[in-house]
Amino acid sequence: MKVYIAGKLGTKEERKRLEKINDLCKSFNFETFLPHRDIGLAQGFDDVDKIFQGDVIKGFDGSELIIASLDGLSVGAGTAW
Repeated sequence: MKVYIAGKLGTKEERKRLEKINDLCKSFNFETFLPHRDIGLAQGFDDVDKIFQGDVIKGFDGSELIIASLDGLSVGAGTAW
């Protein structure tokens, strides 16, 4: 089963939290998609198409489960989308 793991990516701590979720999923032998690991982080507006194509098209393709980290004071915009 492929699992898409969504959440805020702005800080190192936020990315580490998603990586812990990834590790848990891997312990159940799930294939995982982590946007920052598999596509990279956007550095500016020039990366928008790369991120969208990779994240939305590649990331969701074949995913059977989405896990969204909704912690913190606000939900990340990409996660909410």
